[in-house]
Amino acid sequence: MLSRLQAFLVTAEEGNITKAADKLYLSQPAVSMKIISLEKELGVPLFVRTKKAMILTEQGEAFYQNAQAMINAYKEGLKTINAISNNEVGTLSISSALYFGTYRLPSLLSEYLSLYPNISVNADITFSQFVINDILTNKYELGFIGDMDFSHYPQLNRYLFGSDKLVVIVSNKHPWGQVAKSIKFEELSGETFVFNAEASSIRRVIDQELKNRGIIIKKKIFLGNTEAVIAAVEHDLGISIVPFLSVENRAKYGLLKTIEITDVSLSRNLYYIYRKDRALSVSTSKFLDLVIQRCQTNLSADTEERNSDAIHRKDLMH
Repeated sequence: MLSRLQAFLVTAEEGNITKAADKLYLSQPAVSMKIISLEKELGVPLFVRTKKAMILTEQGEAFYQNAQAMINAYKEGLKTINAISNNEVGTLSISSALYFGTYRLPSLLSEYLSLYPNISVNADITFSQFVINDILTNKYELGFIGDMDFSHYPQLNRYLFGSDKLVVIVSNKHPWGQVAKSIKFEELSGETFVFNAEASSIRRVIDQELKNRGIIIKKKIFLGNTEAVIAAVEHDLGISIVPFLSVENRAKYGLLKTIEITDVSLSRNLYYIYRKDRALSVSTSKFLDLVIQRCQTNLSADTEERNSDAIHRKDLMH
């Protein structure tokens, strides 16, 4: 249809098949066939044909403006498609668990939007289970969560892209804050321990290690999120274990102390998830590529899996 419209418009403007053919780099018979085909489809003659000129009929005059509008709409459509393909316009659609959303997402968004300033951001920061639901219900395209049991969600693709080292934190008033640089894991049992929400991936890692070692914490405080836990430790309500990144600045400026555990290396994995039956948009896929570049840490064993996912996503986009 597009080539026939172009042949019609150029012929109408030139008033001559020969001139139209030269302008379109086509043969005269090819231009004539396109116009005849268009007239058959529309069911009306578009031109009065003379030996010297092609003159628009009344129907041709009426159709001319519409044909121009269709060509212009097509060109605008191409511009929009190219803009989306080049990530010049679009929407980044993500749902993130609290830790990633609080401590990593802001800097990543800042870098991303400096590269793609016209992209709109549609994001939510919530609990891991809500992230799962957001992705399953197609509310958001891409989710970021920590360790959890994924066996109940066969609809989801899940890929490991980073990990966080976990450290013990204590207040400056705590005895360990004065002298200790490292402790053994079993020493936690004699302390008041400030726990994160039960549903958090950090909590699951800590609980599992306590269970594996048969260690019972007798004095416990339960708070809803990592920031509340850190604030409680700063006020010397107890000790806790949190990702190092969440307290890096506080430790740097002396607001609390971080303590190494000598007999176990605790870490929490980070995953991104999306529906198996949904192709990520260009905007969201570009953001994911940036996240992987910036956040992958000591995950060489998983490189092949992540590279396979990147190839898979590009295939879906095309």
